[in-house]
Parts: sequence; structure tokens; C-alpha cells
Amino acid sequence: MGAKSILTEAKQISRAVALIQLGARLQVLESETDLSYERLLRLYKEVAGKSPRSGCCGSTRRWPASRRARASCPFRPTGS
Repeated sequence: MGAKSILTEAKQISRAVALIQLGARLQVLESETDLSYERLLRLYKEVAGKSPRSGCCGSTRRWPASRRARASCPFRPTGS
């Protein structure tokens, strides 16, 4: 991971946890954070209590599906 600050890493982990709680797959976590695959896998198992689903991400725009999940997501793009 290089010479990252602890604060930067903590923010990345917090973001990954929020995405996992919204149901994001590992591929999404990899694209949205700078954390390693191995670290994300361990984090996913710890937060979700199970291994991540395998396979490619779907092409649906319904993720996250619920309005409440979208409203509570601290990382949603502006203007949505």
C-alpha cells in the first residue's frame, strides 16, 4: 500500500464498510478504494459475516435498490 497515512487508510476502510453494508460486491470495493484485494476480502468477511458472492457485477442500475439505502449512503455522487 506504500506510505499512506493512518487517517487515509481509516477513511478507505470506513468507505469500504459502508459499501459492504449496502451490499456492494468485492469488484465494486476494489474500484472505489485503494485497499488490497486481500484486505478487502478479510474486511468483507468480518463485516458481512460471510464470504463475498462470486461472479461479475450485474449491469443493473438498481444497486443499491432501496431508497433508504441511497439516502443514507455518505458516498453518493452529488446531484442525485
